[in-house]
Amino acid sequence: MGRNTLIGPSLVNADVTLTRHFRVGERYHIQFRAEFFNMFNHPNYNLVGRILNDPATFGQVLSQLDPRQLQFGLKLTY
Repeated sequence: MGRNTLIGPSLVNADVTLTRHFRVGERYHIQFRAEFFNMFNHPNYNLVGRILNDPATFGQVLSQLDPRQLQFGLKLTY
């Protein structure tokens, strides 16, 4: 078989970051950050089994990438 003969599933990914800055007095600043990885929680599968001599896994998707992840952060600068 030639190169790129067997094509795996596509990858759909949307990462979003929301930030908000607050001023506390004249000297202090607070930053709130929310990060969303794979925001729409689309299932993204790893590559299919591509070894021809392995009939148990050839052509099968056996795992997937990480699901939606959320991350929040708070930073104080002075």
